[in-house]
Amino acid sequence: MLERRRAIEKRHSIVLDPPGKASVHHPAVRAINIENGIVIAASDAHYWPGPASTAHRALLETIKELKPAIMVANGDMFDGSTISRFTPINFEQRPKVCEELDAVRERLGEIEKVSKKSEKIWTLGNHDCLSPDTQCLTKRGWKNKADLSLDDFILSMDGDKAVWSKINEIVDFDYDGELLVHEDLRFRCAVTPNHRILLWRRNWRTAKEDIQEYIKADSLPSRFSVPSSGTLDIADYDISDNWLALIGWLVTDGCFSGADVTLHQSKPEGVREISRLLDALGLSYNMSVRRRNITHVCGRKLIKPPLDDHHFYLTRGSSRTIHEYLTTKTSLPPWVYDISGRQFNILLDAIVAGNGHWNTATNCTVYGLEPILSSIQSLAVCHGWRALLTQDNRGHYRLSLTKFDRLSVLKSGFRIEPYKGKVWCLRVPLGNFMVRHHGTCYFTGNSRFETFLATNAPQYEKVEGTSLKDHFRAWTNAWAVHINNNTVVKHRFKGGQHAPYTNVTKAGWNIITGHLHSQKVYPITNYTGTLFGCDSGCLAAVKGPQFENYTEASVTDWRSGFAIAHFHQHSLIDIELVRVLDEEKGLVVFRGKVIEV
Repeated sequence: MLERRRAIEKRHSIVLDPPGKASVHHPAVRAINIENGIVIAASDAHYWPGPASTAHRALLETIKELKPAIMVANGDMFDGSTISRFTPINFEQRPKVCEELDAVRERLGEIEKVSKKSEKIWTLGNHDCLSPDTQCLTKRGWKNKADLSLDDFILSMDGDKAVWSKINEIVDFDYDGELLVHEDLRFRCAVTPNHRILLWRRNWRTAKEDIQEYIKADSLPSRFSVPSSGTLDIADYDISDNWLALIGWLVTDGCFSGADVTLHQSKPEGVREISRLLDALGLSYNMSVRRRNITHVCGRKLIKPPLDDHHFYLTRGSSRTIHEYLTTKTSLPPWVYDISGRQFNILLDAIVAGNGHWNTATNCTVYGLEPILSSIQSLAVCHGWRALLTQDNRGHYRLSLTKFDRLSVLKSGFRIEPYKGKVWCLRVPLGNFMVRHHGTCYFTGNSRFETFLATNAPQYEKVEGTSLKDHFRAWTNAWAVHINNNTVVKHRFKGGQHAPYTNVTKAGWNIITGHLHSQKVYPITNYTGTLFGCDSGCLAAVKGPQFENYTEASVTDWRSGFAIAHFHQHSLIDIELVRVLDEEKGLVVFRGKVIEV
């Protein structure tokens, strides 16, 4: 029966599950049966224009000699440096996307020529997206994914400054898997495990959090900080300081009733300031004073009598003038996103004076309705203020502002939740954008070009150039390759120095991954036999120009090369490594011999 099943599998290139055993057949998984043969897995080529790497040349020679049944390009063949998550530095020269695609076509074309009888599979990077209740900051305020447009400007970090940037693409797709969720009083987020989080982590040499990088959500350090605000470097907007201050008072103590505008204030210093602003701006008004003879509230006697309530009634002409700057007290006008940091401080002082208080010189709380507080929050994070919008147990909203651009987070605060539904992300020029999740604001990494093409291919299947198959028609795309129901080849799984060991113990299958560039094989033996965990290394030169910004010219525990998996009677019996010995001399090590390629 076993021989008959194997014959059917071989004849039809399928995998039949034995009774009582179920295998995972995800639509993006390529399931293959190999009785005897070789699979070559090469990843992280990061192809750039220019000469081919030593590992790539060695790969071509190995394919010619061994004639593998399957050739797996195991992710990160395309680098996308100009849309990378890493911030560009002044002296580096990055190729354009079209130049990189040309380089990938050339190199994969070379592989295609020497592997004509091999099945060629390109595994893609994993999903990196946000939950649907995560909002994005635009110049129109906080917007859900459904309300975003390619015409919107979003807030991104460019070095140590915040800038308004265009959106290249809006990505969304169905997702069935796990979400990493963090919910406490200070930080809230919900992302897929492979979503890249922009963070500051501790530098043990300086004992400070001065290393900024992107790390996927399931590989976070134990303690880190996320950038919670940025600072726009812009000149003053063409508006007077008095108008800015008056707008601050209007959004807290104003009333817009049709064409009429009124202001209400009881604090003596507030009355004096509103009067001064109206007079200085030449706005006409009538004022009345209401004296409330209240001695008890809820059966309790007041210690002090209530303050007189002053009403400022703007004339119709003055109300029309105010409407030129502000038409409602539920949100700030769009032009406020163009004011400078100095002007924002003037606006904030008036808002706090109207309905808030200063706790310290750099920390304040503002009270009000959710729409206006949300609008103030969106502006505050553009000027270096960490802003947290919360609701108390009585349903009242408050906005806490702190003059600081980071928020400390503990990894232990994350939990895993199952999720089935839509997720989304953006592709933006600077690789990051400002989001808000349940009142918490922070900058996060964006979706890269390779993920965008893969996740949107069904949506644009008839549009030439928007599918990977349009560029690389000889290759089958998949998230993972399952071989004989005992081996998986995918771009990445777990992280860390001992990832191959962790991968094989967690997967319960043989597993070959890339992503970490470390190239090593870790066998484990138990009652069922021997399983292999393998990191295949990288096809790119470890000191190549692709990694200058990523590594900051530091020493890396990387090795250039690829992996060769041998199958005998449907079992993986060994994994061999081809490792680059000398990139400049073109030397590799294979089976104990030094070979020049």
